[in-house]
Amino acid sequence: MLFKDIPGNFNIKEKLINSVINGRIAHAQLFCGPNGNAKLALALSYARYVSCQNKRPKDSCGSCSSCKKYNNLEHPDLHLVFPVIKTTKIKNTISDHYLNEWRNLVLDNAYLSIHDWAEEFKGENKMGQTGMIYKDQAKSISEKLKLKSYESNYKVVLIWCAELMNKDAANKLLKLIEEPPQKTLFLLTTNSKNSLIKTVLSRLQITNVSNFKKDDVLSYFDHLDSDQYKLACDQVEALNYDLGDIIKTLKNQDSDISFFQLFANWMRFLYKKDICKIVDWNEKISSIGRKNQIEFCNYSINIIRACLMYKIKIQTKTFLKQEEQEFIKKFSPYLNEENILIIVHKLEETIYAVRRNANSKILFFNLSLECIKLLTLKTNKF
Repeated sequence: MLFKDIPGNFNIKEKLINSVINGRIAHAQLFCGPNGNAKLALALSYARYVSCQNKRPKDSCGSCSSCKKYNNLEHPDLHLVFPVIKTTKIKNTISDHYLNEWRNLVLDNAYLSIHDWAEEFKGENKMGQTGMIYKDQAKSISEKLKLKSYESNYKVVLIWCAELMNKDAANKLLKLIEEPPQKTLFLLTTNSKNSLIKTVLSRLQITNVSNFKKDDVLSYFDHLDSDQYKLACDQVEALNYDLGDIIKTLKNQDSDISFFQLFANWMRFLYKKDICKIVDWNEKISSIGRKNQIEFCNYSINIIRACLMYKIKIQTKTFLKQEEQEFIKKFSPYLNEENILIIVHKLEETIYAVRRNANSKILFFNLSLECIKLLTLKTNKF
């Protein structure tokens, strides 16, 4: 991750680069802001620039030995810390056990959320936890920092989702920040700086990272073909400028799961009150995994809102495929302002429950029963 790869945030990039050039690197820094913004990407690019052996005025060189190792987040002086979930298989709850999985996820999407990471634990995450940074991790950091750096002048400790440190871990980290080993750089990211304990927060130099602007997000996708670029344009405001979610939405378009067919079939089965077909559909939705279930619910909300826009003759800004447009024309008579609000609310509740690992078969079957009541008020076929 180079600074040039991150859309927007020009003032923050300049400030970070100048701090290195002028030799004013604060040893403990916090990047904070909402989901899907550039805080993690900026922290990684900054760490890379600090370690780069051939720094340019506005970015890392991208070709030195250090930069090549940062390409895969495998620099020996970069220590990665992130929330993990306790399992019966691993005694010490430290990030090192999951480094490959986390690296791959970040390299694929540096704007990810904690829920994206929690999904990687799948069957091990029985309680739908988002993970925690435990005391064992703080001990591990302390041991690593006793060693000399391998290649870089600085040892960098990057702590992602620092708000998820438990109290013991935070207190141990506080001691390290108060008496840091020489040439050690702590970079923390958080969605909620007020969730950090005050004694830690007071010792960090804070960089507030705002949401992306629309033009910044679109510049990230300007290499895409026209259809994909249109889809990205339509999702910017719908997904609240969350670049991580927009990236996932575009990738889902290429997946083997057709959310449109899944949604259209579901609605037809509900209208016909075909319980056997609903049960079969329920088996399918339960088998696609929590991440896709959440994406399906978000997709359903977008289609239902598009139906309302069509019904009241307001042109939607959402990019729709031909098959979606045809479906919306036929489906919109079954919706009105009242049942749309209730259905959307039910879908949002389902997303909340899925993230907390509710039983998906029970969850989606109950959702289907609720929707039957709301959709069988008209008699027109679709």
